[in-house]
Amino acid sequence: MSRGKGTLFALVAIGAMMASPVVAATTSGAVAATDERAPAAVTDVTGFAGTDGVEISWALSASDFVRPSPTGSDFTSGGSFSNVNDVAGYNVYRDDELAGSVKAGETAFVDSNAIGSSIIYVVTAVDAAGNESDHSEEVIISLGPAPVAVIETPDGDYGTIDPDDFDTQTINIENAATVDDANLTVTITVVGEGFSSSDDSIDLAPGEEGSVEITFDAEDVDNLNGTYVGTVTVKTTDPDNRKVVYDVTAEIVDGIGPTEIDITPASVTFAATVIGNTRTIELTIANIGRPTLEGEVSISGDAEFTIDVDSYSLDTDGEEVVTVTFAPTATVTSTATITITSNDEGAPSTDVEVSGRGTAAPEGPGVVAAEVSKVQLTLDTTLPTEQADIDALRDQIIAALSEALGIPISRFVDVTLTEGSVIVNFTITQTVTEEGEPTAAEAVATLQAVIADTATANPITAIAPVTAVVDNSETVVLQPEDADGNPVLGWFTRGAFGNQVAVDDFFAFAGGYGKADGVDDDFDAKFDIAGPDGDSDPDGKVGIDDFFAFAENYGTVVANADEIIAALQ
Repeated sequence: MSRGKGTLFALVAIGAMMASPVVAATTSGAVAATDERAPAAVTDVTGFAGTDGVEISWALSASDFVRPSPTGSDFTSGGSFSNVNDVAGYNVYRDDELAGSVKAGETAFVDSNAIGSSIIYVVTAVDAAGNESDHSEEVIISLGPAPVAVIETPDGDYGTIDPDDFDTQTINIENAATVDDANLTVTITVVGEGFSSSDDSIDLAPGEEGSVEITFDAEDVDNLNGTYVGTVTVKTTDPDNRKVVYDVTAEIVDGIGPTEIDITPASVTFAATVIGNTRTIELTIANIGRPTLEGEVSISGDAEFTIDVDSYSLDTDGEEVVTVTFAPTATVTSTATITITSNDEGAPSTDVEVSGRGTAAPEGPGVVAAEVSKVQLTLDTTLPTEQADIDALRDQIIAALSEALGIPISRFVDVTLTEGSVIVNFTITQTVTEEGEPTAAEAVATLQAVIADTATANPITAIAPVTAVVDNSETVVLQPEDADGNPVLGWFTRGAFGNQVAVDDFFAFAGGYGKADGVDDDFDAKFDIAGPDGDSDPDGKVGIDDFFAFAENYGTVVANADEIIAALQ
């Protein structure tokens, strides 16, 4: 009866355990101390004599794996588990004495203290409870007679190395053993940029000598300036002289510097610009360091500013010119930021601030406003296909224009012909060569009248019928600027004596000095280039403030002089 009740209780307990899911908590830990079962034995043990000592390796014990193990006796609800491994480590025995131990999961051991002509090794697996497996099969290592390594190392200081040059130091090695078969094996390892060895290993019989060259080569580090350090490690099969380590160092000072970027100018400021016009300033990215400076260029901020470069890659001394364009659309100050990234560790990202102000009309001292007379003439004919014929037609049209308008051929510039109906674009200069000769504006008006008079023959329509005459004349506003786009004041002669603020401008300024608006009839506002205290607002008098402003600009070259001179002509 009691047995039946016990059986029934057991079945109920098992049924409850199967019907109810167990919520298990798992932790990591060592195998329980009550474990009395040893791990499985180690297999596949091998060994050989290396320069670091006898190297023993094996396959993992079959018990070397992680498994979950219950930490309590209640299997019906809320049981917890820990991750355990039946192997805690491996013991390596040399001639029945412990040579060393390694952790679970490791499969190799180097016995650097091995001495003797023949050594027997075995390996065991051990668990956390101290249970040790059976010994592996024995591995017999024959070392033979011990060699005697005599190693002479250099000081390792290579000093200063010139670009494209190298220097070599020598390690001398001798096997001083006198017993037959006491052979010496030496391995050499070099760590350090620019350093290398002539041999990775050498073998020496008893009484033999050898050498290994350790070289530092500047070309291996691209001749880059800097101090280079490293280590040389010499290992041998001599049990009494297993390893020698020494430091090496070299320096390059006349080679190539590290990656370095140079950006000029540091900021970009545009002079006041009339709405509808554009200005450009060049920003230069230069590589003043090692080869291959590279990066990206981007701009953020107001849309009035644009750039024409988005990336660059420069060799040593290379330059990339970024053209920054300002096209104002309103009478406000606009700003933007140009961001230049690079592989220069000291300047991974550089911001260049950009600003400029739009204006409705020309303003400021030194500003030049010139009327440029441009015309577009359409002829009902076809453009020749041969260049020589195109040039001949161009010359014929210029001659006809000169005859019809009564101005010399030299005053027709920038004459271009395009395909389709022949469209002739040209500019008439303002220069009047003879008394009574029409101005450019008068010449344009005469051309329109001549074409409109269809009853009278003229040399232009004799070439081909004219279907359209368009007056594209415009007022060009220009500010004399230096190479960085900064306004230049005091260039009064406007190119009559060159493109630099010079002595002729001084004499012109001296003639207007001391005169005031409303007081002197011959007052000339162009000499009034500054205001009191040196500010930029003219005050209607040519005085000491203007003199100091002129002196500050004296000698400056006007970078856009040719453009201004052409507009004035």
